[in-house]
Amino acid sequence: MSKSDETSIRRAPAARPVFTGFRRYGRADLDAQIIVQDREGWEVPLDCVNLSPTGMFVQSQFLFDVGEEHVLIFRTPRDAQWVRIRAKVVRVEQGDDDGHDAQAESLPGMAYEFTDTDESTWQHLCEVVTPAPS
Repeated sequence: MSKSDETSIRRAPAARPVFTGFRRYGRADLDAQIIVQDREGWEVPLDCVNLSPTGMFVQSQFLFDVGEEHVLIFRTPRDAQWVRIRAKVVRVEQGDDDGHDAQAESLPGMAYEFTDTDESTWQHLCEVVTPAPS
């Protein structure tokens, strides 16, 4: 190894990592409006892109900071049951400039991780993201 190799700066890859196939739980596309409620009681309507038993990605031009905690309120697609769950922002995406790519990773928005899930809500979310038998 030459001296110049030891001092070179490692740069971030140009391509974004893809986690397809590596997630612990399945995700389901969910085209639904959710209500994001902050600690002061403010409610912001946003659009959900996808859902898993452990979290969801919401599309938004207004971005909260990583680590902020909110209550998410939404209806599940199969049975229209209301879910109210505490979550924290774990990732913020600025989105692509052109807005033509519909993949969640290219949309402006936030990834939430559910932080306080009771057993019945967990089971219900697992059922929601499992494909219905054909």
